[in-house]
Amino acid sequence: MKKNTDISEALLAKKRLAELKIRLERVAQSWTLDNYRSLAQFYVNILPKVLGAERCTLYIIEMATEKICSIFGTGLEERQIEPPRKGSIVGEVISTGKGIIVNELDKKDGFHTNVDVDTGFVTRNMICAPIKSSTTHGVTGAIQILNKRLHGSFRKEDQALLEEVALFLSMSIENIIVNQEILRISNQMNQEFERLDKEQTFDFLFIAESQAMREVLDLARLVSSTPVNVLLQGENGTGKEIIARMIHEASDRRDKPFVAVNCASIPEHLMESEFFGYEKGAFTGADHSRKGRFEEA
Repeated sequence: MKKNTDISEALLAKKRLAELKIRLERVAQSWTLDNYRSLAQFYVNILPKVLGAERCTLYIIEMATEKICSIFGTGLEERQIEPPRKGSIVGEVISTGKGIIVNELDKKDGFHTNVDVDTGFVTRNMICAPIKSSTTHGVTGAIQILNKRLHGSFRKEDQALLEEVALFLSMSIENIIVNQEILRISNQMNQEFERLDKEQTFDFLFIAESQAMREVLDLARLVSSTPVNVLLQGENGTGKEIIARMIHEASDRRDKPFVAVNCASIPEHLMESEFFGYEKGAFTGADHSRKGRFEEA
């Protein structure tokens, strides 16, 4: 009789979950990151009730560090638990990509009692399922259910139900992970830009109020740290030489000569000797050798 009751309860729980999934799938494509986080938190809150358990914890793998950490959990703060990849039940599930039922924790390697000490919760048994990527063949996290109520034991039906939930959670987890990585990279880039702005300051004052000139100064700072050749264009008197000197002074070539040449003032027949120089006696009046502008630079 008890067996029939257990089967009926499992079927009823699965039916309720299936109805919930259908409703959620209808709106999933238009959701934002906050919606995905809310969905993940919702499952953490509802699954213990569906499976007749006490707690639920959701874990992800961080892209930057590849560490496992909890993001949502019953009575937990974010990142409160960071189980190791090797030597932990969650790490085993993520590494193998296979779910697990542990009804006798004292006989299972990988259960860390220090987690209970940190959280103040006493774990008797658990089930854990991997959250597999919806776009690749990898595993992005895990979902864990703790302590079957009335001191009962978890069954294979519970594990199958949890693995079904994990499949639907994959999109939420991937969006959360990707957003965290984008935020991390964005913060890192902002810090780098701030550092460059502080380092790449010009030694002499240049005042500019217009947006166009500020963009010119930003470009000058940017190219000053690279070995590229820079072509400055503009009419006479627009400050090309000033910008060129600023780039030179802000670069790692600042200790070398800066040679400014007004090409329009050099006669065509003197262009070669002016830029490439000449040796003593190369022509009438060449009583000494002279370096050209290229060699001087």
